[in-house]
Amino acid sequence: MEKTVRAIRSIGLFISNERASILDIVEAIPPSPYLDNLRSLPFVRKVRLRADRPHRGKTTDGVLELTTPRGHRTLRVEEKTSHLTLPVVRDLIARTASGTTPPLILFAPYVSAEMAAVLLPRGINFVDKVGNSRFATLPRLQVSVSEPRRTFSIGCSTTA
Repeated sequence: MEKTVRAIRSIGLFISNERASILDIVEAIPPSPYLDNLRSLPFVRKVRLRADRPHRGKTTDGVLELTTPRGHRTLRVEEKTSHLTLPVVRDLIARTASGTTPPLILFAPYVSAEMAAVLLPRGINFVDKVGNSRFATLPRLQVSVSEPRRTFSIGCSTTA
């Protein structure tokens, strides 16, 4: 399977001391392990991430559009780049307690079984770089949280 490399092209005009310079830069966008893990799930047909627009003064890190055989879902993305700790998770829960519409999905480097146990009852979706995922808003999806030497599974079918 061939991977598509996405890129951003930036063109700039610089004028200084009566001289003009045009700068043309093309930067490759690195692939997202979160989106790659979502695309690898058997029930996911299409994944698209787009920039978020402020909603009632609040913004998230993006909007995820997910297509499965059962339809199209939109999820607001919250990305954490550092280790996921209980205070970080509690802060996320407190900020989403008012009922985020559309629902939230957390992108984190790793979601441990302990952190998943806190997120799951609150209906917060997540995917990590290892491939663990949970979709509370998509019924009947498999949930698995893996740790070295142990595997935890919650849920039932992988058909959506």
